[in-house]
Amino acid sequence: MPLTAAVTACHRTTQLHHTLSTLTSCNPPPQEILVHVDGASPEVIDLLRHSHPEVQILSSPSSIGPGGARNRLNNEAASDWIAHFDDDSFPVAPDYFTNAQEVINTFPTAAAFAALFPSHPPAHPQPAFLNVAAFIGCGHLINKSWFQKTQGYVPRPLAYNIEEVDVCLQLHALGGLCIQASTLQVWHDHSFANRPADPIAIATLANTFLFPLIRFPLPLLPLGLFMGLRRSLSVIRQGNSHILLPALIDLFRTLPFLHQHRKPVPSRSVLSWLKLRRNPQPLLATAP
Repeated sequence: MPLTAAVTACHRTTQLHHTLSTLTSCNPPPQEILVHVDGASPEVIDLLRHSHPEVQILSSPSSIGPGGARNRLNNEAASDWIAHFDDDSFPVAPDYFTNAQEVINTFPTAAAFAALFPSHPPAHPQPAFLNVAAFIGCGHLINKSWFQKTQGYVPRPLAYNIEEVDVCLQLHALGGLCIQASTLQVWHDHSFANRPADPIAIATLANTFLFPLIRFPLPLLPLGLFMGLRRSLSVIRQGNSHILLPALIDLFRTLPFLHQHRKPVPSRSVLSWLKLRRNPQPLLATAP
């Protein structure tokens, strides 16, 4: 299929091997498979070279996070459309790329498509197509031309709560639709059990403040502050107040980073995106 499959990888060889085996067994397979190895893990690169010579390897000597990896993957892709996965996510069905081409044909001007995750089922039945505010990074399609109109992903090593929402807000401000398609289904074999909880929680809280500081215009910065304070209150209620100070320190450490990346979008775009985030809208197919 004339699509690129792009995979972000770090150090998990067993899960990456399963993901790549699943992608290559799709019928039909994608036109190309790109893998970005964050931190250039020798074990992962060795696996790719010996067990998956069909993939193209990109790597970074230091950690640039999933967002930094996706910036490179999107820019290096040969296809107009890129199907994104993590090293622990993969298509549920072998006809994934056929379904991907069908939804692209149905909405040819869309900027991105969000997958559904049977591993984390929604609380309510979903329509076939839904206009949504954001996709999940480890299961989506994105149009390369639309992506290159944005500033790209913020390259944070721990990008929880900023990575996808930031790119999707940028696309929304440009007029690009993000559509959840029920035929695109991805399994996310993900668990926090083997990950340090505090660093993730600290980064998530810091990123809640960082996102509006980077992307909201000055009149809406109080709204962004309110969003961060509301998340902080939730953290306190959950008994995790010990992460507040480390999150604040992490946020202040990003000030040079903030100066480099701050490019706000119009207020009306932020407000309409927040409204869509609360109330996704069902869509009808626009093409046969």
